Amino acid sequence: YLIIEGNTFANSNNGGDVIDILGADRPGPVMQILNNVFLGGGDDGLDLDGTDAHIEGNLFMNFHLNTSRPTTGNAIATGLPQSGEDNRTQVTIVRNIFFNNDHHILLKEDAFGTIENNVFIDASMAAIQFNELGGTAVGGPALGAFLDGNIFSNNTALFKNLTREAGFETQLTI
Repeated sequence: YLIIEGNTFANSNNGGDVIDILGADRPGPVMQILNNVFLGGGDDGLDLDGTDAHIEGNLFMNFHLNTSRPTTGNAIATGLPQSGEDNRTQVTIVRNIFFNNDHHILLKEDAFGTIENNVFIDASMAAIQFNELGGTAVGGPALGAFLDGNIFSNNTALFKNLTREAGFETQLTI
């Protein structure tokens, strides 16, 4: 298992992710990111492709796209691994503060998020996006999310890229 707790991560404007992890699937131990401060970057704060995680008590701020790669800027990003493995991401995101990001959370490629008691402020594009259209997507939209007890303030949009088409609809419970 891996626990990342009580750290401050400086602004990473080199166009890369601050933390990029692959693995840690349920029902085994999952990665835990607890009580950290992420000061920003030019891509993602956490990139959890194929990684189940518990993310609690963190501050994520100032993630704005600063790379020419086809991607988006997100405090937390999920999805399938680029290797083509079939590890679908399940994240639990509780009691965090998100401030001044392009997108606070990206759920894509069959990922599912349980998102409770967070504060989402000043997303310049959308608080939560459910697919990365035009990005590095391997396999399409997120399965969905369950949201409870969150506070949203001054975000350009709450949600982006919800899917409703023949054979698939994003599962969203608020």
